[in-house]
Amino acid sequence: MIYPKREGIDPRDWLKQANFPSNWKELDLQQWIADRLRSQGYDLKEGVWMDLPGGGKGQADIVLYYDGKPWQVLEVKKIINREGVLLGTNQARAYTSILGATEQPLLMGLAPWSEKEYWSGKNAINLSAHNQVGIIFLNEDDRWFPAPNEGIAQTQHRDNNFNFQFKLLNLGLINSLLSNCYSLINRGINKLNWKKKAIAIITLCFISFLLSWFHGSKAIETYRDINNNNVQEQCR
Repeated sequence: MIYPKREGIDPRDWLKQANFPSNWKELDLQQWIADRLRSQGYDLKEGVWMDLPGGGKGQADIVLYYDGKPWQVLEVKKIINREGVLLGTNQARAYTSILGATEQPLLMGLAPWSEKEYWSGKNAINLSAHNQVGIIFLNEDDRWFPAPNEGIAQTQHRDNNFNFQFKLLNLGLINSLLSNCYSLINRGINKLNWKKKAIAIITLCFISFLLSWFHGSKAIETYRDINNNNVQEQCR
């Protein structure tokens, strides 16, 4: 069977660009959406529990707030197939009603890989249009495409932090070795007469000052370089 051309980008490419792990879960997608919204200034909570009218508990994935009151419910599904549409729209409507949110709820997730499953889900959307739930395929809406180099920036940020900590550790080890050397030298100084002691102490103080200045400037320079790199990555 020949299917119509799909919109947006392949969901697998979307996951790769967003730097998702190979064993990603629905919760990973929920957190990604929440982080994106927080970066845009939205006030929200994840995993909002509530009492259901028929008994039991329900949990809205993401709830947006306005003036401290529930404003919009976002129901997240890993894959929006036929089952995801029917279940997700019902959940979104129910949670919106219980919380008293005023905005139209949204069902958000990725499109199925399979063409058959994808178009089956599309048909389910048409059948459930009366549910008044907006449906967003993240890989078809350019507002929800991963930012350029998003995964690369996250990896570089982790690497920069590791390098900084590693260099600080090296400086700490060097200082520890120097301290031990000074201790040994002090023992030898105690055996000298007062003139030789004075000369040795002045020399050691001068060397200590030079080493402290050198290591301090290196640590500051390392931190400044790493911090500048992080700022540049965020501004890209």
